[in-house]
Amino acid sequence: MKKLIDTKTHGMLDYTVGPFMALSPWLLGYGQKSDVAKWLSVGLGSGAVVYSLLTRYELGAKPILSMKNHLRMDTASGVMTAGAPWMFGFARKTFLPFVLIGLVELAVVVLSRSESRSYESLDRARRGVTHIERQRSTTVSRKPSFFI
Repeated sequence: MKKLIDTKTHGMLDYTVGPFMALSPWLLGYGQKSDVAKWLSVGLGSGAVVYSLLTRYELGAKPILSMKNHLRMDTASGVMTAGAPWMFGFARKTFLPFVLIGLVELAVVVLSRSESRSYESLDRARRGVTHIERQRSTTVSRKPSFFI
């Protein structure tokens, strides 16, 4: 399956959905219905912004976390968000924002590329590996060890 969302676009979504999730109790009005729902939203949204800042992609501030691990965390967050109303017992008060945001997050994971092309080439350049050197190292034929 072709991945439609590149890592830069994924980052833009991270920095949009994370704050939206953190502010959604006030924006959507469910913060008055359940304190658990309110603070869980704030925690999940803020956490998403923090691990986005630590992700090794175009919009990461301190690139520590690989994009593959970022997507794993997004998956866990999506499942947690979608299931939170029942796991934490506030489904009778509010559930739709959590289910929708969780499902959107899971859809974004499925559609996102797991490697940043521009960041990986920048990383290679920092290490001093040029395109020609990389090409040479992959095209050199090696003799089997019993000829040496």
